[in-house]
Amino acid sequence: MELQNKKIKLFRIVTSNYCVITHLQNTLKLTPSHVETTIFGSNVTFYQEMFPNIKFIDVPLKRDFNFILDLYSVIIISYHIVVDKPNYLHSIMTKSGLYSAIIGKLLFVPNRYHTFTGQVWATKTGIKRKLLQNVDKIIAILNTKCWTDSPSQSKFLFDHKIKQKGKILPYIWNGSFSGVDCDLIKIENFQNQISSIKNKFLIPEEAYVIGYVARKSIDKGGLEILKIFNDLLQQNPSEKYHLLYIGPREAEEQILKFLRANNSIKKYMTELEFVPNHYHTTCVCDIICLPSFREGFGSVVIDASALSIPTIGYNIPGLNDAISEGVNGFKVKCGDYKAFSKRLKKVSIDRELQERLKLSSRKYAMEKFDTVEFHKILFNQYQ
Repeated sequence: MELQNKKIKLFRIVTSNYCVITHLQNTLKLTPSHVETTIFGSNVTFYQEMFPNIKFIDVPLKRDFNFILDLYSVIIISYHIVVDKPNYLHSIMTKSGLYSAIIGKLLFVPNRYHTFTGQVWATKTGIKRKLLQNVDKIIAILNTKCWTDSPSQSKFLFDHKIKQKGKILPYIWNGSFSGVDCDLIKIENFQNQISSIKNKFLIPEEAYVIGYVARKSIDKGGLEILKIFNDLLQQNPSEKYHLLYIGPREAEEQILKFLRANNSIKKYMTELEFVPNHYHTTCVCDIICLPSFREGFGSVVIDASALSIPTIGYNIPGLNDAISEGVNGFKVKCGDYKAFSKRLKKVSIDRELQERLKLSSRKYAMEKFDTVEFHKILFNQYQ
């Protein structure tokens, strides 16, 4: 289907500015000239120079609830809707999705879109779980079109009565939020940097490098990966293994408590905070581990696959679609960290398996999740 060339005004609503890199980078690179895009979110103007053809407007719309800052954000976004009259609103994340849906409905924006990228309530219980579920239901009701970023997430939402017009929410192509840039993210582009990166982060040249890239929260596996790594070292206490532990700490107290109790693992770890374009660092990894308890899809998985790096993850909605068993990695029963470390050890000592996974991981990413093919479909939604 050919894209129409009429001028389109699109507002993308996010929360924290890391979403620009982790979720929207491929989309912004490939945005057609006739789609005039404005991004609203917390400190998003940080990326203005990186994307000169995109307009960025800062609003203090952060993940946590803050009545005054949220109200201010709503007023600013509403003002620009009234003045600029966008054809489309497209939100991601729960809070920005709720506000965008309500504002768009009240101000008669004709096309109101939302992409679900994982459910914060999936690991919650009680009133908080019910409240957050109802927020997602409101988002689905008030928007004119919603997607998820994976087939299993669509089913998960449908099973919890989150749907549109009685139908299961669709996903784009084979899933994911924006596909993977297979021309940029390939190991050949980073081969000459691997030794210098290892030296910079004091990673032994001979080490089998295990990567974790996510927010270090309980539900994203920030503590779980430490349990897995500690168990792995106890099975084989040598300097063969090294953990590259990347992401902002959110479960600070639990992580500190674990590290104090298992202090010896620190010399086998390199910890980093959030890094943009994580593949510039994870290119040194032999495997990515994602023991998350909830995911919308797991973009880190397909980025790793494009780099010829396999992934092990828990068998949960979202990761089910990113990890193809035995092709670009393996899935383990959710919460069984000992089985996870056992699988990890098996992969780490099987050279033949490692080589096979390198080839099949790259092929899988190219065939299923290439960002150019993904965006041909996405941008046909803006017409």
